Amino acid sequence: MKNVKGLFRQKILWIGFALVAAIILILSSALMGPTVSPTPKDLPVMLVMGDTGAKLPNGTELNYGKLIQQSLTEARPASATAPTLKWTTAASASAAAAALDRQDAYAALILPADLTQHLLSIATPQAASAEVELRINQGMNAAGANASVQVTEKTVAAINAQLRSQLSAELKKRGDSLNTAQAAALAAPLQLKETIVHPIAANTAGGNAPVALTQLVWMAALISSIIQLQASRKVRSGERSFSLVLGQIGTGLLFGLLAVAAILLLNVRVIGLDIPDFWPVAGFLLLAFCAFFLVQAAVLQYMGLVGMPLLFILFFFGLPILSLPYEALPHMTRSLLYSWVPFRFSVEGLRDLFYFRQNLGWQEPARILSFIGAGGLFFLGLSPFVLKRRQRSASPAVSLSQE
Repeated sequence: MKNVKGLFRQKILWIGFALVAAIILILSSALMGPTVSPTPKDLPVMLVMGDTGAKLPNGTELNYGKLIQQSLTEARPASATAPTLKWTTAASASAAAAALDRQDAYAALILPADLTQHLLSIATPQAASAEVELRINQGMNAAGANASVQVTEKTVAAINAQLRSQLSAELKKRGDSLNTAQAAALAAPLQLKETIVHPIAANTAGGNAPVALTQLVWMAALISSIIQLQASRKVRSGERSFSLVLGQIGTGLLFGLLAVAAILLLNVRVIGLDIPDFWPVAGFLLLAFCAFFLVQAAVLQYMGLVGMPLLFILFFFGLPILSLPYEALPHMTRSLLYSWVPFRFSVEGLRDLFYFRQNLGWQEPARILSFIGAGGLFFLGLSPFVLKRRQRSASPAVSLSQE
């Protein structure tokens, strides 16, 4: 019993309790916080109103497409929460296609020019449903695209119910009996045709290949920077020089070539990852590695191994959110983390190279990664000055303490 009391008097034990609680709090916030219950809001979806309308026998102009457009774009949710979809209009189907190419929307609903004419035909023996097309931008984000499809399908079903009620009431007024074509058209006045654009290939981890590759590159760069730190400390007893910095940069590039080659060889040849354009992806991964390595090497050079937990915390906080749609992230996560986290730019560039392949979305992430790498290179190049000055300022205090 005495030994047990002595054990609980040890400060290290209580420090350990606090440390475990802090680690669980940090990791829970990182891994579970933004992802435990993601709620998409204001997912951008485009509407192409191509309906030209029709003139009734009494001279009245009728345009069902405009009525549908008004109900979609001007509707407001009953509660204070934001709607799941944010509808915007496009002038034409080609304009909507260009927006999908630029990853400006998760889907586009296209109302045809003859929509009103088809709906009016239900009252005639030559009844026919109106076909509306939903183009699904799957490569932008699978979860966001699926959420957009589900809400749009429910919306079209609700519109069908309204049209069915209106058209049925009109037919009852006339007292006409329905033929087979009319009954079929009345059951679904709007036929929804779904088309996937920029599809996710079968062997790309369900669309998460860009996130997985970014994880591998970050960890490879972190391990390389730790090895570099330990090796550089053994050169000239830790004295910093520009030649040593140049050596770090050169060996870092060699680490990057080795890491990218190993990542691609293992994932493509062994695991079976489907990479549409091998060399552009390999080049982008090497750029991401160099940017990550230079930043990590600079952090560790100034902070030592004390900086390593910070880089791991950034890893655990940053990467889980990148598989979610931006619109599903909490506002605080968007502004405080997503807006600057370096992994984001790697994921965005790889997503374009994997699923869009139109040279529209990878140049900007590549440019930002280059700036990030240049910043790390700048501070790494300053390290000989800064660390020598730090050593000089610390040396008088050491000599005084020895006296």
